Amino acid sequence: MQRRHLSVLVSLGLLLSSCSAAKTSSPDKTSASLEWKLCGDVECTTVEVPMNYNKPGSGSFLLKVSRHKAKTGMKSRGVLMLNPGGPGLPGASMVSNSPLYLSAEVINQFDVVSWDPRGTGESTPTFSCPISPALGLTDPVAAQQKQKTSVVSCMNSNSQIIAHMGTANTARDINKIRSALGVKTISFLGYSYGGLLGAVWASMFPTTVRAMVLDSPPSINSTPLEAKYQFAKSTQTLWNKFRKQYSVKVAKIPNVLLARAVVASITNRDAWPRLNEAIRSANNNDLSQLKKIWDEYLYLDTESEKLVNSVAARYATLCADTISTKITSPQETDQLISEFPMTGAIIGNDFLCQLWPDVASTMKISAVTSPVLVVGATQDPVTPFTEAQDLSRRLVGSHLLEVESWDHTNYLTNKCVTEQVNLLLLSLSVPSKNLICR
Repeated sequence: MQRRHLSVLVSLGLLLSSCSAAKTSSPDKTSASLEWKLCGDVECTTVEVPMNYNKPGSGSFLLKVSRHKAKTGMKSRGVLMLNPGGPGLPGASMVSNSPLYLSAEVINQFDVVSWDPRGTGESTPTFSCPISPALGLTDPVAAQQKQKTSVVSCMNSNSQIIAHMGTANTARDINKIRSALGVKTISFLGYSYGGLLGAVWASMFPTTVRAMVLDSPPSINSTPLEAKYQFAKSTQTLWNKFRKQYSVKVAKIPNVLLARAVVASITNRDAWPRLNEAIRSANNNDLSQLKKIWDEYLYLDTESEKLVNSVAARYATLCADTISTKITSPQETDQLISEFPMTGAIIGNDFLCQLWPDVASTMKISAVTSPVLVVGATQDPVTPFTEAQDLSRRLVGSHLLEVESWDHTNYLTNKCVTEQVNLLLLSLSVPSKNLICR
């Protein structure tokens, strides 16, 4: 089983902007013992959290939580909580698949815990609706109209919870889970958007942080247009490299179908051979492989409802965090198309967050005193290195680890990064200031 690379939509105009500071909930008393049961080769349970933290009695989410205990006889370092990014991705399955996310020594020495965030996976209620990013519509008027229909559908289908999605509430949920586990502090490892989530949680509940690693996180300082521009630039650069490496011909392939497959694949170099084969098949009049790549990207290939709703839950979370309602103008989209002909139209015509209702989610990033490592790759095509730098600056007291890499997320794929992350998690040791991983 391989990790799916699912955080690419973070850069498609779904921007996270800094807002006023959110209130921090008062400390909870340790809850009664959770009722754990066996779920395959790990334990699982549910934790109840308020739907609205300002009105705790107005409804609740039941979050699925999974756990794999530290190896018997090994020194336990406590709880290590994981988040895969997205947002919108269920995380509970990360525990049973922990060798894909963690080195053996970390697995052996921690109680590894993850959860399906509010609105996702097997947590209830789920945020589900037939959302359409309209990636592939080149006419901005048609794209806006289609996406308006999607937003109205999402509002009607999720009226009870749409105002309670967002990163700040998910961060509060982390603290509720920690309290339910009966521990004072936890360690945290977040990938991509999961890194931003970790930063928000640590800022809201700093005394509960033992150690934290944020691998390839976005920050909160971009505008929708800036993020669209950056992602279009990155995908176009990688597409040019791909064409040079594989010498592919694409004249016979429908532009929209090809562009969708490129957006879905190009930021993951492990997916390049498959994209190459799909393009070769398309040149022989078989478009099925290109279509399959896109279907997998939006989870249309799976019958699992907990994955099918991931795209809707992703937009519900990110759009709740977005404060800009300015629609990207036709002139701005034309500029994207002109500069980045492969992906400019697809990316420029994504307006969902700008059409989303204002739900006033609030976030803050502030100082930390526990060991925190922010990992950023210099050529990351999804969350640029400048984002990791900015987040580290905002998270005063954190340590930035620069990686000379094109990869989006580098723990377990880069030996130097893996060593430094393990040292921080296991020994609370931060890397030297001038260390650069290659």
